[in-house]
Amino acid sequence: MNDLAEVVKWIHTRWGERIALVGWSQGAGLVVCGAASPEHKSSYSGVVTFGLPGKTELGWRWRDYTTCVTGNHPDELMFDTVKYLPQVAPLPFALSIGAQINT
Repeated sequence: MNDLAEVVKWIHTRWGERIALVGWSQGAGLVVCGAASPEHKSSYSGVVTFGLPGKTELGWRWRDYTTCVTGNHPDELMFDTVKYLPQVAPLPFALSIGAQINT
């Protein structure tokens, strides 16, 4: 999550504004992971997620698109997104999901 931290640091230094982290699907999982880090929490104004998955891949390759057909998880490193949710506090957090979190 160092890439995210560097971008947020640059924006915060340049404009002095706090950043709202917004993500969809895998991006939602990554912003939750980034917001869970205590080092940069003061730079964030909140987190908004759409379609947050129960597990998030840390990489994606073209061959991983076949998983949409097979229903399998891609052969990539993954983390349990749900475990990071409590660490997002005390930031405001908005979550939009369907009927279930896919795991």
